[in-house]
Amino acid sequence: MANNLAGRMQQLGLSIKAQQAFTPLLDKNARKSHLMSLRDLSPSLVSSCLIEQNDIKTLSQCLENELASVDTVSLYQMFQAVGVKAS
Repeated sequence: MANNLAGRMQQLGLSIKAQQAFTPLLDKNARKSHLMSLRDLSPSLVSSCLIEQNDIKTLSQCLENELASVDTVSLYQMFQAVGVKAS
């Protein structure tokens, strides 16, 4: 079983012609995705007793302030690969 993109492509009989890793930078509106991720995870974090609900609110506000004040924010690293089927 392949545990990465290149391995999976090879399993499918593709020859990898190009691959790259990149980290997209986010504009002011797209930065909200980090806040949405925190809010989506919050119920699980609270139910697992990893953080209290009041602390989530504080953390969310701090994150929102930081995202608004910094020059550059990135998304998670992404990968691209181009493969062709062998003749």
